[in-house]
Amino acid sequence: MTEENSVDVLIRSHQCWVSQPAQFGTTAAFAQQLGRLSDLRDRRDCKTCQGIFGLLENVAASQEQQGQISCIIRRYTGRKTYHLTAEKDEGFVADFDYYMDYLPESQNWRTEMNLHPVWFDLDEIKQWADDCSRNHEDCCRRTSELPPVIGDMAKLDMVFIDAHDNCLRESNIQESFLALSYVWGESGAKLQLRLENKDNLRVPGVLKNHMDQIPRTIHDAILLTKGLGFRYLWVDQLCIVQDNPEDVSRLVPQMLKIYSSASITIVAADGRTSDHGLGGLPGGLPRRRGPYDVIEISPSQQFVTVRRGTFPKHYFTRGWTFNEYHFSRRLLIFIEATIIWKCEQNDSQESMSARYSLPIPLSAIYTLPYKYLSTSQGKLSWPDMRRYGHLILEYNQRRLTHDSDALAAFIGVIGAFDPYFQGGFLQGLPELYFDVALLWQPLGSSRRRVSEKSSDLMPSWSWVGWEGRLDLRMWNYGLPRPDNSWPWDTASTFPTTTWYKSLESAIAGPVVNNSYHEYYKLHPKWEDWATPRSEDWTAKKRLQIESSGLDSADWELEKWDSDTEERDLAEYHEPIRYHHTPTNMNFLYPIPMENSGPLQNSQPHFLHFRARRGYLHKGPVFTDVPMQNFPSNTYPEYPGIFLQDKHGDLAGMLRLHAIEAEETEEDGLLELVAISGGQGEFRLREDAKTWEYCGFMEELRHARYVKRVREACTNNHEPLISDEDADRSRLGDRTSFYEWYNVLWIEWIDGIAYRKACGRVIKQVWDAQGFEAIDVVLG
Repeated sequence: MTEENSVDVLIRSHQCWVSQPAQFGTTAAFAQQLGRLSDLRDRRDCKTCQGIFGLLENVAASQEQQGQISCIIRRYTGRKTYHLTAEKDEGFVADFDYYMDYLPESQNWRTEMNLHPVWFDLDEIKQWADDCSRNHEDCCRRTSELPPVIGDMAKLDMVFIDAHDNCLRESNIQESFLALSYVWGESGAKLQLRLENKDNLRVPGVLKNHMDQIPRTIHDAILLTKGLGFRYLWVDQLCIVQDNPEDVSRLVPQMLKIYSSASITIVAADGRTSDHGLGGLPGGLPRRRGPYDVIEISPSQQFVTVRRGTFPKHYFTRGWTFNEYHFSRRLLIFIEATIIWKCEQNDSQESMSARYSLPIPLSAIYTLPYKYLSTSQGKLSWPDMRRYGHLILEYNQRRLTHDSDALAAFIGVIGAFDPYFQGGFLQGLPELYFDVALLWQPLGSSRRRVSEKSSDLMPSWSWVGWEGRLDLRMWNYGLPRPDNSWPWDTASTFPTTTWYKSLESAIAGPVVNNSYHEYYKLHPKWEDWATPRSEDWTAKKRLQIESSGLDSADWELEKWDSDTEERDLAEYHEPIRYHHTPTNMNFLYPIPMENSGPLQNSQPHFLHFRARRGYLHKGPVFTDVPMQNFPSNTYPEYPGIFLQDKHGDLAGMLRLHAIEAEETEEDGLLELVAISGGQGEFRLREDAKTWEYCGFMEELRHARYVKRVREACTNNHEPLISDEDADRSRLGDRTSFYEWYNVLWIEWIDGIAYRKACGRVIKQVWDAQGFEAIDVVLG
């Protein structure tokens, strides 16, 4: 039995709980039952039970349900902090888990005053900023590392709010300034910079005459700018001429530079409109009540509580705030009536926690989006598909008022990665890896984006044309990574067609770059691994690099020498690597590391290609496949269908975009076109009962499909044999390859094909059909 501490005794001996069972164990060192939620409700004379009931009462929709929910206080082994939870018989109730931390008696007299102070301490914010400026120069002052999107920002005249003179003023981005990131919402008729008032708003003091028209959040940001000792503030609503298309088109693509150049970005994470305000700033409105509460066990014994987990914030669901948050080097986040400072090297919260030395971690209270563009993740210096994909995964779940803004609101991210991706980007997909990039999949239901402008078509073939959660696991396989991670090289994609892009559907335009496969040919083969190093071998490899168009002077070959070191070749994963000297990175094969062309301003909407078309029957629907390596309740089930040939044998699978697509009748004939080929490793585990395969191959979790693939797939080492006859000690060494074609299910509208779903068909099945080749225009 785990020994209880003095606070355990205090909780267990409370007059209302002393008759309830207390538990001791290995994981939970202490657990005290408080009774049912209805019991806490009925103890009206107990201030402690009433306080806890006030925290948890919303967990039940009715008084009847309150009698079905237990309330428990736990302390886990090795922790000082307690958890207050509401539980049904089957387990925890989501989002009703509170941290509780004991306050020493000496601090109780000032608890309420310090948990909910009226005003923020601006000196504390200045201290964070000063510490960052003095000690974080290498990472937080990084604007010179970010590539220019269009033109030289130092020469770009911009409009700022002058917090000293209360007017608008033109300056350039070399001046120190703050920027505001917020949501507009439906705030009614508010002051905006327009052609008719742009001269008047430059008159000193004029903003004081419009205070009733300035949204509360912007008003408070002006107060904060002045209070922190800055003069200029950039806010899109008052710093871009809203009814001047030229000004909008000039500045919107520069958002990356604007926010990354700001000394601090003020993030108004609370509220759904610009009238919500920041609160707690001297000269403005008092702050709202924060997330902390105090529970009294006795008049002199108190706990401070805070709800655990993510607070759903409207700010983090909006598309336009995405760039602003990720590209800012220093963030001052106003959230749940408290302030969080976030720079490249430090996360800080106002000193309530420091004042009490509470062990409640900041990350447990607020789960903020991870900054994949942070310099702590390394400087952008190579075509990193995985890092780019992480940003897409977060962004594509966000909402936009206008679907046609889907690409424009992401252009900052594209501008940051564009210098390192040869060929640039086409509708959010990198041309360098175009075959692979087209293989994005929905994760759950997704909604087709529809442009309000006929000239801004939303391509069905790009993630830009769909809103919802995405599965980009195919982007991890076969593409270069600097750490030579072996598992990600167990599957690859190869081209079967040439892609052309165009703004008009009638005429095919330039060729899409799609050159990754030329460099993948330099991927080391087994014979490279087994061949000792020699001058002839090195010369041959350098010639291969030069013939691919790369500069061999930038790449050095490093190879394990089998004459001087004995290693088991079958277990050795890095016998050869290509070292890129300018970036000091190692890769399994060399790749182009920069893009010489400018950022593409015009984005073609159509793809032209020639492909083999075939028809397969719609088979059974499957929705019971959870995301691999994640609990089934973390990700929604995603709908898919199996494909069958004319004999009813399984031939492939498709991942659907929407639940509605499941309702089509089984055995319907689907029109498919092959867009690329692929193969992946397929290994029988040592238990001789289960199979290992690449994580994206969800179809291989179904026994019927496994059987079908085993009948068709080729074997790399030895023929597949039955489990009964196999030497079980050798089964783990048998590796086969699952070969397939990546296909699109298409529909035709006015002679243009559109993507309905993407999936795979077993290569041998597709090849046996003798399908016809057709010309396709994909919209």
